Amino acid sequence: MAIQALRRMPLVCAAAAILGLAGCDDGGENLTGAEFGVDPVDTSLGPSKMTLALTAVTGESPIAWKVSDSTLGSVTPTEGRTVTYRQTGKAGINTIVVKDARGRQTQAVIRQSVDATVKDLAVSPASATLARNGDKQTFTASGSTGKYHWSVGDPTRGRLEIYDWHQAVYTRLQAGSTDVILNDEHGHAVVAAVNQSDAGTQMTATANPSSLGNNGERSVLTAGGGRPPYLWAVQNTALGHLQTATGNSVVYVRDAPGQNVVSVVDSAAAAANVAIAQPDNGGALKITATPASLARNGDLSVLSVAGGVGPFNWTVLDPALGHVLTATGTSVVYVRDAAGVSVVSVQDSTGVIANALVAQP
Repeated sequence: MAIQALRRMPLVCAAAAILGLAGCDDGGENLTGAEFGVDPVDTSLGPSKMTLALTAVTGESPIAWKVSDSTLGSVTPTEGRTVTYRQTGKAGINTIVVKDARGRQTQAVIRQSVDATVKDLAVSPASATLARNGDKQTFTASGSTGKYHWSVGDPTRGRLEIYDWHQAVYTRLQAGSTDVILNDEHGHAVVAAVNQSDAGTQMTATANPSSLGNNGERSVLTAGGGRPPYLWAVQNTALGHLQTATGNSVVYVRDAPGQNVVSVVDSAAAAANVAIAQPDNGGALKITATPASLARNGDLSVLSVAGGVGPFNWTVLDPALGHVLTATGTSVVYVRDAAGVSVVSVQDSTGVIANALVAQP
């Protein structure tokens, strides 16, 4: 029989075990014989080793684990045959209490030390809470000597982008808490806890249809992801309104022409926007040029679209006479390059085309 197992027994039980006697029972509160124990039972952790696997030897499931001092470390999961202990980098002695389904109890002791150089090593912030997938947090290293190495405790829950040797940006991938671990070149480590509750997926908002041609027409707006309930708001109330302001889906009504934006916010303050195209009463696509005549090469004219359904694409029919600075948008800037009447064309998303003439004497 192992000496360590005997040490954990009451004196009478230990003697009975040595003599091969049966019938020793401590009432189910402490270790009985060699039936229940922890491996390893007594361990030292330095600054270069942040985690330790602990295994319950026999015992009846479910097996519960609890740390006596959470400022020194934690175990995950808190129930199971094998768990992982993660120290915080603080010096001290932590006791891990283990209890099986029969109420029998044993423990493991973890002794943690900190040397002089690791005292200066730090990561800021020391903890972060990210509510949604895609949320980001910047962590900054300081202290110690040499270059730093960054890693994530559970890479399935988040990833790191290293922008320079002392700074990293963490991105949440899925729910479940993890750690950002910072090591120096001496092997010392500090940990920043990242708390990530199950707050749902990234917020989205959609409109069906996304374009309304006439006043009084309606679009159904639907929210997705995030954490309900949802609250909706119209950016420009002169252009349209909502029949109701709450719910997974709401009805938007067009009141006047002009593109409008509707926002939705969830209970965790996450937001999403949806744009609704509202052409000029569904009328013909038109272009205006201001000014409509350019006297010298290099002169500029602003071309603006009315009506139609965006997005819009612009083309100069004779590129030798002039050009547009950008090819998309509701307004573009045209530049005269040579004399002659120039024709500028715009096409909307439905394929409708309109032309504008720019006089260039």
